[in-house]
Amino acid sequence: MAKMQSLKNQIASDLHRSDLTTQIGLAVTSAINHYGRERFWFLEGRAESTCTSSSTFFAAPTDMVEVDSVLITLSGEKVPLVKMSYTEMDELDSGKTFGDPSYWSYYQDNLRFYPVLNANRLITISYHKKMEEPSASSSNAWTNTAFDLIRFRSEWDIYNHHLRNPEMASTTKSGEMEEYNSLIMESNKKISTGKLRKSGW
Repeated sequence: MAKMQSLKNQIASDLHRSDLTTQIGLAVTSAINHYGRERFWFLEGRAESTCTSSSTFFAAPTDMVEVDSVLITLSGEKVPLVKMSYTEMDELDSGKTFGDPSYWSYYQDNLRFYPVLNANRLITISYHKKMEEPSASSSNAWTNTAFDLIRFRSEWDIYNHHLRNPEMASTTKSGEMEEYNSLIMESNKKISTGKLRKSGW
């Protein structure tokens, strides 16, 4: 598995420059932040946690960007909850209605359920997750599955903003778009079959 430093070394080799360490680091960070907004299959997460009775708010997974679905386990069956705006729930919830929730809302990195839970329940969240940039000596999907996507995006950034080389910027942009389209096609195939990656909560 490719490590972050291997990715940066490859970029430096492609550029034929050994004096752009800082620029390469910034470009890689920018590329990861840019593509972290995309719905690639490797940015899918699923987390489960037992939420305790009578609690009002439940901390969302720390790597969550956007919720796809929320399920509650009742008598061994996972039942979907309906999304409600936080304002609507505020108007509806007096804090005195307890039972098995039918609705959820999201506010300030917390989930809220209505009615308020009257028993401990297992909650399952499927979501778009944020994947951090790995350290120089470690790896993740950014340095493996998306290696060439981040590589070409970073090189385009440097050619475009630092080296002022529009010809090479155009070439690396073509490589970036080819990798992007390939990953999107693969993501569409995987997402359409419902495959998700589980993560801790």
